[in-house]
Amino acid sequence: MFMSDSPSGVMTAKNIASTTGVVKCELHRVPRTDPQRLRARLCRAILHGKRRLPAADYLIAAAAAERGAGVLHYDRHFDTLCGVLGIESVWIAEPGSIG
Repeated sequence: MFMSDSPSGVMTAKNIASTTGVVKCELHRVPRTDPQRLRARLCRAILHGKRRLPAADYLIAAAAAERGAGVLHYDRHFDTLCGVLGIESVWIAEPGSIG
């Protein structure tokens, strides 16, 4: 999940792409909530039979959606989940370029 100090509170793909060097940020624990669990279940129901994804990915994407944030990742599953939830999905690097 990514957010910034921008007026909208959300860092967009354009902002991330223009960032260079080391980025320092605070990580905050995001508690799971009932609305997040419901979103994750609804997302799973929408994708039923199309794709099997890790449960943690559903919860991460649902937590981001609840906060109006996107997901900064290196995992193709988030493209699918963010598309269903209507939030931004941003790769930290080109798919297949790491490791």
